[in-house]
Amino acid sequence: KEAFAVNLVKNTKTEASNFRGNSRKYGAVKAIDETTDTFWATDDEVKTASLTIDFGNPTTFNRFMAQEYIRLGQRVKAFTIEALVDGNWQEIAKATTIGYKRILRFPTV
Repeated sequence: KEAFAVNLVKNTKTEASNFRGNSRKYGAVKAIDETTDTFWATDDEVKTASLTIDFGNPTTFNRFMAQEYIRLGQRVKAFTIEALVDGNWQEIAKATTIGYKRILRFPTV
């Protein structure tokens, strides 16, 4: 709880490459709204998608927590986290599956 006491994505801008049926109910902001009964989801035929979180200002972090809406089962097979550092996207972490909750730790960016 201490490590995640400050929610860095609160009040940020989000954008998704796709969201189910173009419905706000599944839009990008649902990935960060702190409500466990909402979630970002893509259309069923979409197998690769991206979610971009714009902090608005340079922000330092070294952890990332992701959760799936597990009532629908485990759906994520793999994911990558990238950060825009000095104008270039850099891969900072990647993993397989999320499940109920996945916490990734990496060098501070």
